[in-house]
Amino acid sequence: MSKAFEQRKETINGTEYVFQFPGLRAANEISDRAKNQFGVVQQTKMQDEYFAHVVVSPKVSWDYFENEKPEDYAQVLKICNEVFQGPFAGK
Repeated sequence: MSKAFEQRKETINGTEYVFQFPGLRAANEISDRAKNQFGVVQQTKMQDEYFAHVVVSPKVSWDYFENEKPEDYAQVLKICNEVFQGPFAGK
């Protein structure tokens, strides 16, 4: 039986965001998809993956940050980077 992934909740400028580590295999697959042919991470692709797989709620996109909550963008990405590093129990 698989264990549910832990989630981290953060309130940024009045909006509660829920972040979740996608699991070891999924995280490696995401990293692979975000790299170019030289193995360099492409930030746009990585952020697309974060929006789809790390930010659980609310559902976010480039339009969300450009039109609704531009002030949250940098902080959300900072937390995505932290969560994406792996299990974060106790943090």
